[in-house]
Amino acid sequence: MNVQLSDPHHIFLFILGLIIYGCTNGPSSESQANKVLIDDGKISHISNIIETNIEKEIIPGAVLCISQKGKEKFLKAYGWQDIEQDIPMKINSIFRLASMTKPITSVAIMILVENGSIKLDDPVSKYVKEFSRLKVMKNEQLEPLKRPITIKDLLTYTSGMASGFENSSSDQLMRRMDQNQFQSLEELVGFLCTIPLVEQPGTRFIYSYNSDVLARIVEIVSQQNFGIFLKEHIFDPLKMTDTYFKVPPSKQNQLSSIYIYQDSLQFLIPGSKKYEVFPRGNSGLVSTIKDYSHFADMLLFNGNFGKKQVLKEETISKMLLNYLPDRKLPFEGGEVLNGVGFGFGFAIDLDNTLRTNSPAQRLANLPKGSFWWPGGYRTYFWVDPENELTVQIFIQTRNLGHNFITSIIDLIYK
Repeated sequence: MNVQLSDPHHIFLFILGLIIYGCTNGPSSESQANKVLIDDGKISHISNIIETNIEKEIIPGAVLCISQKGKEKFLKAYGWQDIEQDIPMKINSIFRLASMTKPITSVAIMILVENGSIKLDDPVSKYVKEFSRLKVMKNEQLEPLKRPITIKDLLTYTSGMASGFENSSSDQLMRRMDQNQFQSLEELVGFLCTIPLVEQPGTRFIYSYNSDVLARIVEIVSQQNFGIFLKEHIFDPLKMTDTYFKVPPSKQNQLSSIYIYQDSLQFLIPGSKKYEVFPRGNSGLVSTIKDYSHFADMLLFNGNFGKKQVLKEETISKMLLNYLPDRKLPFEGGEVLNGVGFGFGFAIDLDNTLRTNSPAQRLANLPKGSFWWPGGYRTYFWVDPENELTVQIFIQTRNLGHNFITSIIDLIYK
């Protein structure tokens, strides 16, 4: 049909139609999620930073993965998996996750909460009987607990358990603990129950062994080894085929060496060494960057990965609430991150404040609502719901500050 736009009535209807189409199909102010553009120029700058750090012997190598809307935007390996043996870093190189095990443990416990096997307000002593005997050490005097430690206290790291980083007598006992003496979660958690708490439950955030206790509860309730539970309920649905507590012999050649940074890189642990730890919740997992990107994407998409649902949307939402009332997260080296909260296993950025006073503070220069966590060997991941973005960067270096990762954060959000 030919419409004569010279007719004022037709012109009015045509313009009205365009306005209606724009309102219903065009981007609204609320739907413009992709404010961050991952383009070739930005990737080139990021690659230059990584390559410069390798050339200066600050890091041996790295793998970077950036996904947006569930689609891989960039994936590349840089440098060396093992310098001495001339093994280049690869996309499928295996990394020790250290504390990036904790978010996976939180998802495992929430699977049991969601299916009704446990409740967040359940006392831990309901499952680990030894917790009923715990007391609080204050001024070298033992005090009874004002209320039991709950599963929620463990998830939010407010159980009152000592970290080993402070000066109390309980912290001193934690520092003397040889983790290699334990052969199972049952043994480790049994030992933890012999050390008095340093705070009443629910009092303050302390970065302790809470996730190990959560993992033991998973074992007790599910009647499965923690590693088997993770494989069946998380790794298999998410196609995390290279995530283990024990690296299989056929995968040993993928395991990255660990280096320690002291003015320059120094060799620390050969990548060819056998890696095997008993399944636990605080640390211990190894993984590839693609495997962990699947986990991050599941969190971004409210518990879903492809056609698989690991958790419901309302469960993910509960995990991403802030449970620190003062909105201040204690972090490495005694630093406190203002405007950063903690959910069930993640740091959460609560505002858009631009932090500039230290590299650790700058880790939180992410859009409001983003959540993240690092590992001790400098693996990092974050999820940015506002931009539908997930980022993982994996390194294997001890004693390395946060300047490297914060420079990448700055470039991505430039």
